[in-house]
Amino acid sequence: MLTLTLVRHAKAEALADKDCNRTLADKGRQDARHLGGLFPKAIKQPDIILVSDARRTTQTHELMVENGLSCAEVLFDNALYHAGADAILTLLQARHEQHIMIIGHNPAMAILLNRLVPEEQVQPSMMHFPTGSLAQINFACQNFADIAFDGSGKLVSFLRGSDI
Repeated sequence: MLTLTLVRHAKAEALADKDCNRTLADKGRQDARHLGGLFPKAIKQPDIILVSDARRTTQTHELMVENGLSCAEVLFDNALYHAGADAILTLLQARHEQHIMIIGHNPAMAILLNRLVPEEQVQPSMMHFPTGSLAQINFACQNFADIAFDGSGKLVSFLRGSDI
């Protein structure tokens, strides 16, 4: 069984010299800490974490690690900053790990969630994939090369850092 954990970066400040340099707001830092605290108690640790190299996503990752998230392999990738859901799916399909975490941005995180799981599993509150949220999806197949936008994933959990 494969597991995909999607994390949308925590709440960021509204302004910066460039969008990619926006830092986390106080609420975002608190939510990222709460998400990190879920590991390894409620959620198993991933085999690899793919992180957009925007400042708000790297800070989300750092705070999650400080509070319980652990992973030996972390890849910071500029391509994830502007990547759409199709590009991220292609990236996933090339991976060989059993549990992949992505810390990224909307609209890609929302589109991935909404296209990987059955429509009836997605509640209205999840459709936008709010900042500081985490979705965990399981797949019955053995390789990420076999996943597709066919609703075959099973949503195991959807958590917001502010609700923890």
